[in-house]
Order: sequence, then structure tokens, then C-alpha cells
Amino acid sequence: MTRKFISRKELKQNIQKDTTQRTTISFYKYVKIQDTQAFQDTLFSAYTKLGVLGRIYIATEGINAQLSVPSKNLQKFRQFTDSLPETQEVPLK
Repeated sequence: MTRKFISRKELKQNIQKDTTQRTTISFYKYVKIQDTQAFQDTLFSAYTKLGVLGRIYIATEGINAQLSVPSKNLQKFRQFTDSLPETQEVPLK
């Protein structure tokens, strides 16, 4: 899947146009991420399929995310997030 990076302005416009009921989630975790590009690709692919919008910052020392998740996909989002060792049981705010 080709990743598409969009500006903050475009992201905000996309969220405002979307009529899907959504839940705003943020999380961070200090964790060693060996291959940040592979991890980013994994998240992008799965989160895109779930209709997740937002920003995720990934570095070798951890992850920081601010996301808008379709409420109907919250359970799937949690299941996927928990399936990864890097984000397993991360507290969602």
C-alpha cells in the first residue's frame, strides 16, 4: 500500500467532511523500535483499512499518536494494537 502524507490542514478538512461517528484517541509509549520504517508501514496499512485518521510519530525510542477512529472499529483497533509487541496494552486516552 502506498503511504500518503497529508498536511495538517488537509487532515482537518477530511475529518470535518467525514460524517462517521468517531472516537479521538491518543497514546504514547517509550519502547525500542528497531525498524521504524517497517513499523510505520504496518501501522499505516492496518489503520487505513480501519478508517483511522490522524498523526503518528515513530522513532527508535517509541511512538506517539493522536488519532480519530471510527467508533464502530474501536474493538478492531484495540485488537490490532494489542497484537503488536510495541503497542501491546498501551493505555489509550
